Amino acid sequence: MAESMLLIPEKEPIPIDLYSPLRYHIAVTFSDRVADSSSDDIAALDDMRAALENPLTPSSSAYASSSSSLESRRGLLLAYYRALALIDLHFPISTSIPFTWHDAFKPHRKCSHPSIRLEMAAVLFNLGAVHSRIAIEADRAEEAGLKAACNAFQCAAGVFELLKETGSVEGATVDLTAECAVMLGKLMLAQAQECYFEKVVGDGKPPGLCSKVARQVGLYYEEVSAALSTEPLKGNLKKSWVSHVQLKAAQFYAEACYYHALELHIKEIIPEEIVWLRTGIDVLANAKMTAKSVTAAVLDAISILESKLRRNLERAEMENDRVYLMRIPPLSSLAPLSAAASLVKPTSMAEVLDPSNERLFANLILLKYTKMDKVKAKEMDVSDSVQELGGETGTTWDVYKEEEEEQEEEEEKKMALQLRRGSSSSMVDELRQLRAVKRKNEMLLAKLEELRWVRRQSLATWTIISPNVRLMILLGLLVLLIAIILWYVWHR
Repeated sequence: MAESMLLIPEKEPIPIDLYSPLRYHIAVTFSDRVADSSSDDIAALDDMRAALENPLTPSSSAYASSSSSLESRRGLLLAYYRALALIDLHFPISTSIPFTWHDAFKPHRKCSHPSIRLEMAAVLFNLGAVHSRIAIEADRAEEAGLKAACNAFQCAAGVFELLKETGSVEGATVDLTAECAVMLGKLMLAQAQECYFEKVVGDGKPPGLCSKVARQVGLYYEEVSAALSTEPLKGNLKKSWVSHVQLKAAQFYAEACYYHALELHIKEIIPEEIVWLRTGIDVLANAKMTAKSVTAAVLDAISILESKLRRNLERAEMENDRVYLMRIPPLSSLAPLSAAASLVKPTSMAEVLDPSNERLFANLILLKYTKMDKVKAKEMDVSDSVQELGGETGTTWDVYKEEEEEQEEEEEKKMALQLRRGSSSSMVDELRQLRAVKRKNEMLLAKLEELRWVRRQSLATWTIISPNVRLMILLGLLVLLIAIILWYVWHR
């Protein structure tokens, strides 16, 4: 049954060393001591990268067709992506490491770019691929397996939707384009909806419902087929994929015809039943003529469906000839098949990919924001206050910078050491100090607001005086100034 659905292959990376360039970046950005204190986190990130450099394939020793291996792979990709997102958010390293990845569908093609965004996009792609494998490996003959497969396909669709939203990377291979992400997302939804079709049929639901669910599956496959026939995807994926999707679209249109005809038979609308049975047979015949390199599982499903259509058609025609004797209307005169609202949607991956709960590099993040808070607080306390009151900030700022440079390295050493020992008391003290500074700044801002109000009142008083009066006042001041100058010159 698994061979009746498409599996997305993983991208393969070129091995790289993350430890050395990342340690150098931290040393330059912070200090050598901070880089030393972060060595365990850097090594953990490097180990994750090394682990994902070996894609999980059916031929690999780690695969062994076990769900535990797939879940481990999924966990690795999630953790690595969160770590990358954390780095990209707080201290980007986009210009120091050349990441290289092969195209998943055309492995001889590859993209190399010194951007962490390429690494993140490739990891997202592989996460979607692993979800597709988890779905396909599920035993859909069992209800629990069918549900697990449907959920995994929707998770894969959510990953590819996120990949589409992140935007393309310069020079990326076709598999990382937005068009490919949209196509793969639709493919995953088609296969998830197909799981629902298997469920409603297995549960013996009414033919009308089965027809609508089948029609929605077909519509998804038609969208995928259209995407595969346009640029940039045209010619960049295996021909077997194109044939598979086209045949699946035809299969589920015929399935919709079959179950709609069953519904018509129950209502004894035999002429229309005959039309839809003939339509289903014609659609399958045309699709089989162009199908190439399609799996045996798909061809078997087509053959079984075709046999059911022909058997019911023979029965319906016999009943019409012997009992009803009604004219067979043309297909164009009938209303089109209706589709059910989609029963599936992409699962949001925002929560599981959120880097805010990631523990790696906690000391660097705390150091970064502690320094930022201190700088902002002192700038508000010293520079802004003096400037607002009309003073000069240069001398005060120079004094502050000298003090900051003297204290900076010592504070970093203490903070990194305390964090590695698991101590939280210094963090609490630091937060208390920052709150005290904040309160002091709030008081200062209140006083400054009072000064601004007084200044605005003075300006308002001046502006309410009429222009003529203001001119007279200015002339009087000018005459007084001239008189003072003359008096001073006369007495010299």
